[in-house]
Amino acid sequence: MRRFRWIHLLALPSLLAACGGEPDGEQAFENGDAYDPSSVVTPEQNETPAFWFVELEEAPLLRGGSESLLLQQKVVFKAEAEKRGIPFTERLSFHRLWNGLSIRVAPEHVADLARIPGVKSVWPVIPIQQEDTPDDSGGAQMDMATAIAMTGVDVARNQLGLTGEKIRVGIIDSGVDYDHPDLGNGCFGPGCRVQYGYDFVGDGFQAGVAGAYAIPDADPDDCGGHGTHVAGIVGANGGIVGVAPNVTLGAYRVFGCAGSTNPDIMIQAMERAQQDGMRVVNMSIGSGYQWPQYPTAVAASNLSMSGTIVSCSGGNNGDRGVWATGAPGVGTNVIASASAENTHIAQPSFAITPDGKAIGYNAGTGVPFAPFTGTLPLVATATPNTIATDACNVNPPAAGSLMGKVALIKRGGCTFFEKSKNAQAAGAAAVVVYNNAAGALVPGVTIPTGSPAGTTPVGVPVVGITMADGDLIAQRMASGAVSLTWTDDTVTSPNSLGGRISSFSSWGAGPDLSFKPDLTSPGGSIYSTYPLELGGFTSQSGTSMASPHTAGSIALLIEATGETNFEAIRARLQNTAQPLLWGIDPTQGILDSAHRQGAGLIRVDQAALTKSSVWPSRIAIGETTEPTTHTITLKNDTNEPITYDVSHQPGVSTVGTYGTPQALSQPTVPPSATLSAQSVTVPAHGTATVDVTITPNPNLADRGVFGGFVQFAQTGGNATLRVPYIGLKGDYQSIVALVPTAQGFPWLSRQNNSTNPPTYNKENGGAVFTMSGSTNVPNVTVHLEHQVTSVKVDIVEAAGLQKPWGTAYTYTYVGRNADPTGTYSFAWNGTTTVGKKVVTVPNGNYVMKMSVLKALGDANNPAHWETWTSPSFKVERP
Repeated sequence: MRRFRWIHLLALPSLLAACGGEPDGEQAFENGDAYDPSSVVTPEQNETPAFWFVELEEAPLLRGGSESLLLQQKVVFKAEAEKRGIPFTERLSFHRLWNGLSIRVAPEHVADLARIPGVKSVWPVIPIQQEDTPDDSGGAQMDMATAIAMTGVDVARNQLGLTGEKIRVGIIDSGVDYDHPDLGNGCFGPGCRVQYGYDFVGDGFQAGVAGAYAIPDADPDDCGGHGTHVAGIVGANGGIVGVAPNVTLGAYRVFGCAGSTNPDIMIQAMERAQQDGMRVVNMSIGSGYQWPQYPTAVAASNLSMSGTIVSCSGGNNGDRGVWATGAPGVGTNVIASASAENTHIAQPSFAITPDGKAIGYNAGTGVPFAPFTGTLPLVATATPNTIATDACNVNPPAAGSLMGKVALIKRGGCTFFEKSKNAQAAGAAAVVVYNNAAGALVPGVTIPTGSPAGTTPVGVPVVGITMADGDLIAQRMASGAVSLTWTDDTVTSPNSLGGRISSFSSWGAGPDLSFKPDLTSPGGSIYSTYPLELGGFTSQSGTSMASPHTAGSIALLIEATGETNFEAIRARLQNTAQPLLWGIDPTQGILDSAHRQGAGLIRVDQAALTKSSVWPSRIAIGETTEPTTHTITLKNDTNEPITYDVSHQPGVSTVGTYGTPQALSQPTVPPSATLSAQSVTVPAHGTATVDVTITPNPNLADRGVFGGFVQFAQTGGNATLRVPYIGLKGDYQSIVALVPTAQGFPWLSRQNNSTNPPTYNKENGGAVFTMSGSTNVPNVTVHLEHQVTSVKVDIVEAAGLQKPWGTAYTYTYVGRNADPTGTYSFAWNGTTTVGKKVVTVPNGNYVMKMSVLKALGDANNPAHWETWTSPSFKVERP
């Protein structure tokens, strides 16, 4: 039978604990017997789509398909759907990069679509939010110049003369403010910086919002800001100078002024960008926990293989554990970028006595900005570094003790709001909070959720400084009174987190254990262009900012080499990337996980200059408990032989599916490697091979992910090439997908259309369904804790011999739920498939038997399946 393909919403920013104690083999939950504190799936939990992709069997045009046959297939599909009485509304049609349509159809008819001849798969169309994290700079500006220096772009521009001249880069995003002097100064069209583009949605569009329809037009101007920021990183040329300042830009707008977009619109934009001759396309867009088979990932992969290389954000779900890379970045032939923190930070500052020493600070959120002038006494609310609850409710400053002064308070013990409120009540004119750990500090001083009605905001400036600067001020206070003078000066200093993977950056690998992310670029608090009406410039964070840095670097690399083959470009970037140290404790000298940083931080200068290469450019070992051997081939395109010293550099292993980097990381159980040679000489214009045997650490827990880097350092030279690898130790299929939540999913449920999106109500044994309309058919509502290969539901008589009545539906490549309480609901319309025959199941009492095949599971192995049987229900058609 035809199969459904399933995907889920972009991850929400809540924190999940690491999984543990998962049972092996088949996991069964019978007749809804799990605990049930709530019997309603809320709209916020519901991740079930309203729109669907219908993928047809013919290959798309750019993968060798016949245009006449592609068009004919759609005609046949529509006619057959009408013949079978399947009402739907067509949204968009595709044939260049992906063959199919997007439609709106009632949930009870989705199974019918997959039974139409010529249909390859049916996939959900899930709204996608923009990926950037909130501006957390606190007034600081991460200098674009230092971000560029991290990746060798400064060398590529200044010494190699690369600027991206004549290379077209498409930005699929919220549009571009071409009025910005750094991006076109009001010019759009032929001869302009932004020479190509289209608005697919209009200002008021928001996916999933009633009445917020797409109204396309020819003007891709940006009113949201995200696309302009991304475009500036790629190619601004003015007050901000981007990675490739002379590229020609294409602006393909898929977001309105706010909200989300739909993935079918993204495919539409990809097809337009390809037709416009873009050589590089950036998509700082994605949905976490996806499979490479999802339509946007496949379309983007096909776009790369057509000669338009695609760079995508890897995702901002760093607190949600492994296997979190988003689509389209998870695509096989797509470069997904992780994010690294910039090396330097430029901050506003105040001066302290006696010598006017400048102290950089970050402005707190939810409070007035600090002034640029004025001198006040700076006093500590307690002896510095002695009280953990400094200025908290349990230890507030005395009334009037801070009148007309600036309060110096240590972080910790309570909220910034509580500390600041208490200082203000004691008369403080401003608050300086110093960190209790290494790193910058941006105090969040907004009114806490759940505060009593009538709670007022803090009305004085609150700023954050580093622990080191707090200690410096404390030392001066010990010698006498200290005054603070507000200034309009900035200070540039090293970022204590610089060169580390950003905390928000998503982990790989792909759910098929493919090598993801591919590379790392700077993405933490990047200062770039912004629409003029929104201020002109701003700092934003995210893999959304890393991806355009990669895209601009690809443009420089194409200019330098003339190469447009995707594999060749990715190999150059991965071969020459610089692995980063483990961010939690870089003093240990251990490299961060390859499934977190990919091949490492890109070095575009080295990628442009290298005359040698290593293949494969990355190794995905898959699941194993034994050593595996891999042959690496070195190629030398110079006129002289080159000798390399060969070595192995392990990265940090991880354990668990969910959790923060601290919870996942296992630095003491690295893999080992045996090399067939410690040195290898590659002849001029020739090749040589080295075998590497990689063994997971015996003390690494089952289902741990390991990785590292095989290094080739040129003897007597400064060129180093590397091959990263990742693998999973043990049994991948032992990860349990049907982990019961507090609500005890799976459920037998009924849709309730009183809300948009709808809710689902749990049904107990004996529920009656008339099989007429969306609210009168049975659903299986399920929460998936991990991606699965398929979800199959069979219909069986509830009594007697429990006669089977065939398969209601099979969904394949189902993504893990984005939210810890999120759900998918699968409706059954009363028909099944038995062999190739469609059967209408008669009235009677039945159960639904759901079988879940685990990720990469063997359908013939019972241990790779999890099962659940619903309560008995009655089909009672009038």
